[in-house]
Amino acid sequence: MGLVSCLHNFHFMEDANAKPDLYVSLDSGPVTIEEVYEGGQKDPDHYWTLTKDRTLAAFIGSNPTLLDKWQGKILFFNAPIPDQSLRDEINKIEPFNVWVESGGNVLGAATMITKGFLGSNISIFVGADFSFSNEKSRKFHGWDSKYDKEIGNCVATVDIFGNRILTWQSYHNFKLWFDGLAQRVPGIYINASDAGTMGAYREGNIRQIQQLKIEEVYEMFKLHFKKYDQAYTPQEPNNLLFM
Repeated sequence: MGLVSCLHNFHFMEDANAKPDLYVSLDSGPVTIEEVYEGGQKDPDHYWTLTKDRTLAAFIGSNPTLLDKWQGKILFFNAPIPDQSLRDEINKIEPFNVWVESGGNVLGAATMITKGFLGSNISIFVGADFSFSNEKSRKFHGWDSKYDKEIGNCVATVDIFGNRILTWQSYHNFKLWFDGLAQRVPGIYINASDAGTMGAYREGNIRQIQQLKIEEVYEMFKLHFKKYDQAYTPQEPNNLLFM
């Protein structure tokens, strides 16, 4: 099973020894540099050293400092920008026609890369909450982040359980883009975030996105392990038909 992660989860993934096959970065600003290590258990140099054995898929307009600090392989892609004059300036340097639809967010770019370039029919999302932890805490990140200290204006919506929850308007827009993606692009979509708003509406959850716990997803993909005893020791009596 392949694993693709947004770059801002780098420290979280590496601290958990997850080692994604690919990290994806879409932002042009310097925010992507600090998010590589912000909230991590080690110092920044530790995480930059780890990039030596990691692959980054980066938007061609990525911050130059990020490209300088990344020590491993970098794969470039282009993405639609709602500014024709900026597109023209980029094309003057070098036309780059490896386009990736993103919906304006890095998880969208990661999703389209896994589907369009890596050929994945099944998309399993983990941590795609698109909302705060709950209505009271207004905490977005899974670690102490300075970006959670000043949340600003919020909008109210519902999570996959029908509970009232708050989020940013931009993140609600991202959620709507993913809901539309699941309805127009063929594939199997599973939200294993255990919470959040992906696919959720006041009338209920849309059927195109299946809501599962991560443990249920693992169980789905490892059922064949349960047949090992029958396959390798057929001479032994075994009443286990499937589970």
